Amino acid sequence: RRHAIKDLLTGKLDWDLLMQKAVWPRLPLLLSRHLSSPVLSTFVPEPVQEKLKNLRYQRLAMNMILQDELSHLLSAFNNQGISAIVLKGAALLENIYSDISLRSMNDLDILVRPEHLDLAETIALGRGYVYLAAQNMPKQSRKSGRHLDNLVLRQKGILLEIHQHFVNTDDPYHFDLSDFWSRAEPVKISGVPALVLAPGD
Repeated sequence: RRHAIKDLLTGKLDWDLLMQKAVWPRLPLLLSRHLSSPVLSTFVPEPVQEKLKNLRYQRLAMNMILQDELSHLLSAFNNQGISAIVLKGAALLENIYSDISLRSMNDLDILVRPEHLDLAETIALGRGYVYLAAQNMPKQSRKSGRHLDNLVLRQKGILLEIHQHFVNTDDPYHFDLSDFWSRAEPVKISGVPALVLAPGD
């Protein structure tokens, strides 16, 4: 594979096109890692190397900020007896990726049980989160929605979605989550106990 990649890199490669194509499936970070290997880096133009390296440093810094904030939220939830399933990128970061700079992640997604939604919201607001838009969600919409409106911690630039489900209750694809909760697996995220979905789920 490395020989095949080396052949591509030494050919007439359109680096701008490669970077554009890598963006949609969120591959620039993996591209950066592989092209920085001693075997391949000598074939990568210096401006491209610099761009890829900067992307990884920026992502590493942002992921460290997100992980730190997640650990504070999870600790606060645990202290109040709220079980939380960490979703999406934050759930994968420490448990799947060997290098936390490799996973693009733009927000935090946490699933709580419906009966804990209000308390989870209170904790987030107490940490300085505010609603991204004017919060005027009617009680019925709040009860039937899959998550609260987007919250933002402006000083850190962190978006938070507190979920109670994956789909709205009036959605034709709505389903019971109780088995998901019973199968959820315990992990530690930034040293704090949490849950993640079972691999099959």
